[in-house]
Amino acid sequence: MINLSLRWHEEADFSHLDNQIALIRELARFVIGTDTLEWAIRVATMQNVVVVASAGNCGDNTQWTDQNGIQAHGWEHNGCSAHNQDQVPASYPDVISVAATDAARNRAAFSTSNSAVDLAAPGHRILSTVRAYTAGPGDPCPSATTCHVQVMSGTSMAAPVVSAVVAHMKARYPQATVNQITEALYSTADDQDQGRTDDLGHGIVDPAAAIRELHRLITGVALPETIPAVGGEQARVILTAGDSAQDQPGCSSPHCRNLDITLQNTPEGDYTVACWSSRDPHQPWHTATWHWPTSTNWAQGGCWYGYPDEQVWVVVSNAHGTAKSNTLTWPRNTAASVQPAAPTAGVISAGADHSCGLRTDGSVECWGYNPDGETTAPSGSFTQVSASTGGHYSCALRTDGSVECWGRRLYGQGTVP
Repeated sequence: MINLSLRWHEEADFSHLDNQIALIRELARFVIGTDTLEWAIRVATMQNVVVVASAGNCGDNTQWTDQNGIQAHGWEHNGCSAHNQDQVPASYPDVISVAATDAARNRAAFSTSNSAVDLAAPGHRILSTVRAYTAGPGDPCPSATTCHVQVMSGTSMAAPVVSAVVAHMKARYPQATVNQITEALYSTADDQDQGRTDDLGHGIVDPAAAIRELHRLITGVALPETIPAVGGEQARVILTAGDSAQDQPGCSSPHCRNLDITLQNTPEGDYTVACWSSRDPHQPWHTATWHWPTSTNWAQGGCWYGYPDEQVWVVVSNAHGTAKSNTLTWPRNTAASVQPAAPTAGVISAGADHSCGLRTDGSVECWGYNPDGETTAPSGSFTQVSASTGGHYSCALRTDGSVECWGRRLYGQGTVP
């Protein structure tokens, strides 16, 4: 480890650094020790750099046994030395510390809860980029191709949400100060009428409200709530079913359909599109930047539907406001859902969000949530099956003595020795 001396701090000259990215890069070349890191963040903040960090995954105080047979508290399994311990650099006063929420907009069980938490953002079962691996059945990529995404949970998934909001705020209002940005974020966050708490800080980040508040702080003029229409007519977002979405992450059925979006009475330009689903009405399924009228098909954005009775809608926004589309409902009689067949199973094993059963004929059937292929069971004859050991993946013992695993494969769970 290299620790920098106070004398180096005093003699450091950053006057040649004309932009914030260069400043951070220059600091990162030298900053290794904790004390130096805190000092470097303070210098970055003085240069009008907003620093965001994950609050940590030290909040789970329940005891459970991992796949290696080790029984411990959840925070111990996550490598924490204490329950809800302070994390570096999230605990520094110049850093925005971000906790994670679940689908119900509550603090995720693993998320650290302490006085350092400033904001919260979705961090449970988020489609995330990972190191390249070869996809298998059920992965969010076609089998035998190189895949770079997995469904993951953690405050490391939540912090980038806030970072993206800050990046948008800085891009649109480069003159905004750190204090103005944090004030806009904290004052507009959804605190669920509880005020500041250790679980969620000032509340769950509200990107649109924060941007509108920043605009008001800088210009003194409030932005309208809806997108200004052309010619005085009402802006409309029309949503219709498109072509097959079978290759989209999480959809293994040809019945899934992409969504087509048409804007009426709205100006040409870049918009943020958030796709919502009744499967999780508390947070968008997918968001991305979209240019109108260059494209109306949303296939490239990963926004689709195809579950029984699922309702979907999109919210289109720009710096001037937002507009919501009509709602589409997927008909039950044409949806391809994952359901167990007749209950002739001899053994049942339950995972985190899915279950598997061993039928009396030796075949395996799985059902439930399927983002990583948890319900895509292999064919053949088996003598044992377990979905509970891995939580998000399952393994089964074939009659010939070989082992087969499926589901989440981020850490090589599907690669049997």
